[in-house]
Amino acid sequence: MDSAARRPPTIAEALALLGLVVVASVLGSPLSHIVGSPLLWVLTYQVALVGIPVALFVSARRKDLRIAIGWPTPLAAIASLALGASIALINVGLVIPNLPFAGDGPVLLGSAFEAPLALIIATLIIVPALVEECLFRGIVHSAFAAKSPLLGIVMSAFFFAGFHFSVAQMAPLFFLGLATGAVMTMRRNLACPILVHAANNAVVVALLILGPKAALPWTASAAAIVIAPIALIGMRALGGRLR
Repeated sequence: MDSAARRPPTIAEALALLGLVVVASVLGSPLSHIVGSPLLWVLTYQVALVGIPVALFVSARRKDLRIAIGWPTPLAAIASLALGASIALINVGLVIPNLPFAGDGPVLLGSAFEAPLALIIATLIIVPALVEECLFRGIVHSAFAAKSPLLGIVMSAFFFAGFHFSVAQMAPLFFLGLATGAVMTMRRNLACPILVHAANNAVVVALLILGPKAALPWTASAAAIVIAPIALIGMRALGGRLR
């Protein structure tokens, strides 16, 4: 089919898919006791209950769906990684410590880091970046952005933050969602939000592995505040634009 005939997902399609994934997640949660390992359960959940429904949707609409993913330019890739790392440092150093409630972050992380490094990287960095960005930026963002680019950024960030079912993580996830949504709007290429998300997760996981020894100096967060907008401006200068 001609590329001009391709269209983004509709809002109804995006919300229906998101609802299906949420229902599957709730109904599938008892399976965590069968899988046993918390880390293996997270990986199973991401692939089976998020990745497969998204893949089936894209496959069913492959002839007329307009979602771009391809190799980013080296500069765009570097800017995406810098932005993701900066978002993590801002969240860990400034946002999370100032939240008015106690953290309810993933309990599994305490024992998860005893797992093989390859499993940690796949489960906490690579797979969530791939499947979540395909769902939230590839489909949800694209659907709302057809009405307004700003609406796409905000609504995909809102659903992305709520999807994790964690009050304590809502603010940092919303912040990350805004960043990846802005990148998607500018670059029109899912690869860049995926890199932002992966870099964010990689920094957070590294800090958690290091534990108390990785007390974050305020200068790291201050530098991240400077780097993040520079990365965004750089990506826009590389050819992206807001419609």
